[in-house]
Amino acid sequence: SHFFSRMMFLSDFSAPVSRASTACSSSSGRRAGSHRGLENDLGDNHCFLNVVIQAFWNLPSFRKLLLHAPWHEHSAEGEESDGSCCYCALKSLFDEFACSEADTIPPDSLRQALSSVYDAKGRFKTGDMEDATETIEAILGILHACNVQPVGLCQSPCDQHPSAEFVEEASNFGCHPLCLAHAVFGLQTVDLCRCSFCGATGEPDVAASYVYSVYVSELASLEEAPKSSWPDLLRTPRRPFAEILRKLYQPDEGRNCGECNSRKTLLRERWLTRCPKTFILSLVWPSSNPSRDQLWSLLSMIQPELRMDEIFRVEPGAQSDLYSFHGMICYCGMHYVALFWCPARKKWIFFDDMCVKEKEDWTAVVNLMTAGQYVPTLIFYENMSEEPALSESIEELTRQVDALEYQSCALM
Repeated sequence: SHFFSRMMFLSDFSAPVSRASTACSSSSGRRAGSHRGLENDLGDNHCFLNVVIQAFWNLPSFRKLLLHAPWHEHSAEGEESDGSCCYCALKSLFDEFACSEADTIPPDSLRQALSSVYDAKGRFKTGDMEDATETIEAILGILHACNVQPVGLCQSPCDQHPSAEFVEEASNFGCHPLCLAHAVFGLQTVDLCRCSFCGATGEPDVAASYVYSVYVSELASLEEAPKSSWPDLLRTPRRPFAEILRKLYQPDEGRNCGECNSRKTLLRERWLTRCPKTFILSLVWPSSNPSRDQLWSLLSMIQPELRMDEIFRVEPGAQSDLYSFHGMICYCGMHYVALFWCPARKKWIFFDDMCVKEKEDWTAVVNLMTAGQYVPTLIFYENMSEEPALSESIEELTRQVDALEYQSCALM
């Protein structure tokens, strides 16, 4: 598009502040770690959006950046948005999470802003159901587009009420410095075929995304679990999740090399070239209604902690931080729920629109999911290296996941 023939890049964090700081004083409102529900009136079908908002709020790496980021200016006079800016709508919701005394908050402003961006495509309209994975990608794409400014226009994309076409075009360009979306969730990999005998390499394939998608059927095939009864599955030892993810795209056995004709020496490598603060794993299920055995197999793979160099190849000597399992978005039928670890309470929190409940431990979460047929579709791992104060909470989380009581999940 000629519109994007030349680009310059603006950062949300260098934009002028048009409103007061979002941080609440200690004497008013609730602290940033508080939990609350999100409204979903009959016929609104907000659940897919509500779980995405809960995910953003319950990930400190994203929450802290957005709460302290400046507002967008939408006119020369510094007036507030007319409601079509997704960035400001999400930031306003975070203000309410941090400061409001209400137990539930309406997500309508963000829904309306999303609908405005995707109006031409007829998506995200109130009452329509959407996919949670596509929603999180759409919002992050819009946050990135807010940093992309075509040369020759005096107004920013937010002032122009960016369209879905603008967002799609903006995804083809980088952001320097990194926008909020890429600073937290930006993941970049390079796939490379290399012969372990002659050293010949193929053409590198670069991929950038916010979520890392895997097919559950492929995970299951690598797990190589025997076809057993449910009680036998509960006692079957599982291979580490990170090991399975690595072997999924980097198999031990290679193909024949076309350069030196050596057998099974052409190996596929996946290199990590941009490391996210929060690693989102998107699970693609072969069926919308997996069996309890399939749910158990997936849940039992989950590790409390993993490192990126356990999944990808990284530069020699590169620092490899621990990522802590932080939560999930799940669906059941045509409804979404979320489960996130609360570091302050050292418990799991179950979010079902306006309903917010504590779960005693990871075993209780697994029982809930297998009994209710809640299917994980997004799993979140967060780099907690910058949060040393949360070490005790992470230790408790690790203890719970490692000490999963298999027999407590038995069929009733």
